[in-house]
Amino acid sequence: MIGITDMRAAAEMRDDYRARLGRLQDRLPLGSVIKSHSTSVDGARKSMQLLFTNTSSIAINSSHLVGMLKGEGYALERQTSAERQNAGAPGELLFFRGDGKEATATISVEPQGQTAVFLVTVAGG
Repeated sequence: MIGITDMRAAAEMRDDYRARLGRLQDRLPLGSVIKSHSTSVDGARKSMQLLFTNTSSIAINSSHLVGMLKGEGYALERQTSAERQNAGAPGELLFFRGDGKEATATISVEPQGQTAVFLVTVAGG
């Protein structure tokens, strides 16, 4: 697999990206820190991967994501509780669907006590 990046276009879109990232930050639970964020485009398919952490509980993060994604046209399809293998740490998986789009979220408690949320959205295609 080869990824091709237009570096000139990326540099020109830097301010726009920072503004979008700021708006995204504002929509996350209070005290969230974005650890990683990327987007990609493959033809008509657009995806976004987001990793953030905070000190809120799994339940608060889960409820917040359901409301946030509902506002973007996603509906919670199913929710599964899980324990991380070998650690016994609680976690939750959420699966969303919308018109021509889907999303998954993994929420887990890290050994340091922080809650980590990994969200992937895919639309189009």
